[in-house]
Amino acid sequence: MHLTFISSGPCLVVEGEQRVMVIADLHFGIETDYARHGVHIPSQGRRRIDRALACVREASPDLLVLLGDVKHSIPITTRQEYRELPDALDAFRKLVPVRVVPGNHDGGIERFLGDGELLPAKGAVIDGVGYLHGHTAPSAALLGRLILPGHLHPVVSVGAVS
Repeated sequence: MHLTFISSGPCLVVEGEQRVMVIADLHFGIETDYARHGVHIPSQGRRRIDRALACVREASPDLLVLLGDVKHSIPITTRQEYRELPDALDAFRKLVPVRVVPGNHDGGIERFLGDGELLPAKGAVIDGVGYLHGHTAPSAALLGRLILPGHLHPVVSVGAVS
């Protein structure tokens, strides 16, 4: 197994029998939440989609796994999310099969997904690697494996330390 960070991402490619691209915490619709708190910025949904699509085109994965918090609002789904999620998911699907491990912000996400696209919230094993959003304890099937979580909005910098 080989792990590669795509610097234009942020995303990760896991190479085993399949090339699995992992993207976590897209938070489509977060701008609506900002506006509720007095911070008004235009939607960045199109930029999120374009950035993710650029990564998919660069890495040519066999599968795209979204590690939760694809949407932002809890517990509802906002108008912005209803507008943006179908376009985002359809754009991804045109290039690569999609699977979603739901996160704590993803209540109702299943209405946007097709058959077989929704994975268990406690995680799933694909090609021997565990995929988990990280807001729940992992299922027993993930234990003893490499587990790739989202949820904490990790930032990784690879390079020389000065």
